[in-house]
Parts: sequence; structure tokens; C-alpha cells
Amino acid sequence: MSAEAAAPLRILVVDDNRSAAEAIALLIRREGHEVEALHDGRSAIARMGEVRFDLVLTDLRMEPVDGLEVVAAARAADPPVDAIVFTAYGSVETAVAAMRLGARDFLTKPVTAEQILKRVREFRRPAGELPDIVGESPASEALREQARQVAGVRSTVLITGETGTGRRYLARWLHAHGLDADRPVALALPGQLPDPQHLAAAGTLLIPGVDDWEASAQEALLRLLETLEAGQPPRVIATASPEVDLRAAREEIPAELYFRLAILVVRIPPLRERPADIAPLRILVVDDNRSAAEAIALLIRRE
Repeated sequence: MSAEAAAPLRILVVDDNRSAAEAIALLIRREGHEVEALHDGRSAIARMGEVRFDLVLTDLRMEPVDGLEVVAAARAADPPVDAIVFTAYGSVETAVAAMRLGARDFLTKPVTAEQILKRVREFRRPAGELPDIVGESPASEALREQARQVAGVRSTVLITGETGTGRRYLARWLHAHGLDADRPVALALPGQLPDPQHLAAAGTLLIPGVDDWEASAQEALLRLLETLEAGQPPRVIATASPEVDLRAAREEIPAELYFRLAILVVRIPPLRERPADIAPLRILVVDDNRSAAEAIALLIRRE
């Protein structure tokens, strides 16, 4: 085990059951980690904006801000934070929704101390360098070649593809292999645009799912983009659905926003268009909860 992997982790525990949150936090602290316990989703999301955590453990059923929003905020952080979720027995669909958002794993309540410690001990901080784009098909090779070419310029990039094709991963790959990889990524979300100081220090402005933003958020984003200087950092990388051009033509999103973002367009093909990639993406699902494992396996097979 490397020194980095063995280093104490900073972990956030989120559960509206105060006694459960404090018990889990105490359990993990005894392993030598730095742990904070919070009791509602809103406070957890705010805290993640202040402190860089290595891992988030969150209950899914909380009000008014639930665990899915906590997971989404963790994965939207720069760099993304891994999340493990706790879900009630029989709520496999909710757990799958969390994993679609990027959760690392889920545990079905009642959760044992052994289960929690096992997940924490198995956790490893991600390596700093992102692995290359996976796939052996001609389409994947063409995507890799296009990504290599696009990475070396500061032009604005619009990445299109269906949900689950790896749009945000490709965006971060372009940043990691770009001219300003030594600078951080600034993330733009609806109603949460980066402040000028953060933006000035950034190497990339990442805008995920831009065509799903509400009109008012898109207009605010457009005003922000107008302040940026072409050819200078931060470089703008946005992601959108495959129909973003049609949505602009139908005036469902501002045409000016589309044309400002679509300077270079990179399309990620869905897996059904590249069957040769299925072998490299063979997946093993392991869970001592048999029904949960089978549900996840069935969901992935349908893809």
C-alpha cells in the first residue's frame, strides 16, 4: 500500500438520524480518519463547498434535501468526491439512481460496523492522471484521436452524447491533457456560476448538461461567457445531449448560447453503435445482498 493510500482520509457522514451519524463517525475516527457528521443534506452540500473531502457517506432518505442531491454535489466537486450511500431495504431503485449519479457503492440498512469499515478500508484516492478513453472499436479509436487533437488547443468545446456515455469524464480528460492542466477546473451549475476570482485562476470552465438548464440560468451563463477572452484560460468545455443542435433550432435553448459553445463539437457515440467495445467493458457486480446485485446486473445488461 502506498503512503498516499495509507494516509488518513477526510470523510463526511450525512444522516438525519443524529445518533446514527455520530455512531458512524465515531467508528471511522477510531480508524485514524478525520470525520465530520452532519444531519441534513443542505448543510452537507454547503460544507462540501468549504472543505475538500475524500469520501462522503450519506443516507438517501432525508428531507428536504435528500441523499441524491448530496451525491450529485459530491460528484460535481472539483475534483469529484466519491460517495457511498445508505438505503432502506427494498429501495434498490433509489440506490441505482444514486449510482447513475456517480455513487461508488451502496449499503442496505441496517448497516453493520463491519460493512462500513470494509468499504472505508477498501477506498483508495483516485490517481491524479486519468486513464485513456476505453474502447477497441473504430468509433472509439476515432474519438481518442479527436480528443488528442482537441486537447491541445484552447478553443471552446461542446461534448454531445447520451447520458452515461462519459461526457463529463471526457471533459476532464481534455482538461488533464490540455494546455492549462496545472490550473483547477471551475464548475458552472444552474444558479451556481463561479465567482470572478475562481474563474480567473481556472484552466477550464466546465458546464455540464447545458441544454437541460432553465432559460434564466442559460441567460446568466451567456452573460458570463461574454466576459471571457477567446484563446485565454479558462477554456470552456460544455456537455449536452445529442439533440442540442435541434433544440437550438427549435428555440428551446438560445441559439446564441449554442453557437458560442459549438466551436469544436465532439460527439460520443452510444455503446449500441460500437458493439466491439462491449468486451473491454465486461462488468462484475458483487454484493452480499443478492436482490441488489441482481437488480444492478439486470439494469446494466439492458444498456
